[in-house]
Amino acid sequence: MKITLRSFLGLLTLSLFVSACSTTTTPTEPPKPDTAQVRVYSAAPDVTSVDAFANNTSVVSGVTFDNEPAYSEIAVGNTTFNLRIGGTSVNMFTSPAPVNLQKGQRVTLVALDSAGTASIFYAGLSLPDTTATPASGQAFVRFVHAAYNAGAVSVSAAPVGIAPVTVSAKFKDFTGYYAIPAASAVPLTVQQQPGGVTVLSTSLTLQAGKNYTVFIKGVAGAAGGTALGVKAIAEN
Repeated sequence: MKITLRSFLGLLTLSLFVSACSTTTTPTEPPKPDTAQVRVYSAAPDVTSVDAFANNTSVVSGVTFDNEPAYSEIAVGNTTFNLRIGGTSVNMFTSPAPVNLQKGQRVTLVALDSAGTASIFYAGLSLPDTTATPASGQAFVRFVHAAYNAGAVSVSAAPVGIAPVTVSAKFKDFTGYYAIPAASAVPLTVQQQPGGVTVLSTSLTLQAGKNYTVFIKGVAGAAGGTALGVKAIAEN
């Protein structure tokens, strides 16, 4: 078959047209915005549940006493946190100043109340969590006094092979992180101060490479689910 220049150009045009029409373009997903993370722990036995807000936007709702908190992603930048009694507008805690959240930063919000007393009041804490990695064979541990009527206490963790880590704390106090050798049962005692009367004796399970916040929580003198106790929560 004889192909003229005109017919060749026509076939070339048609081929390019078909090729163009059969090309699919995969849309590019917009990049995710930079985010930080926040979680909420309720150490408030007298409150049925707690709702958390960041810049008046709901973050977590229905948090019950002594829960297992999980991180939620929120936008970075200046952030004011609020904790409210669940399903109401009653404010328990407002962060004293906006927190300038950075990418990857983690924060734990703690709901508190004056359980075990005649008059009720509410409070809270905003704690920056570490993202550092402990040395091989160790864990990072910090302590938070979240039991209103327990009074001033000393908390002592006594891992094998090193001197005990002992801290003093009153309600709402929290410590920095201590490097403690990982073990399946690190003895922990809590004593009232002054006097040195032991009010809690238990142990911590610490895994190597993890970071923990250990709460002294509950109500001194109570029984059951709100009894004075210790809660260790991993951050990674």
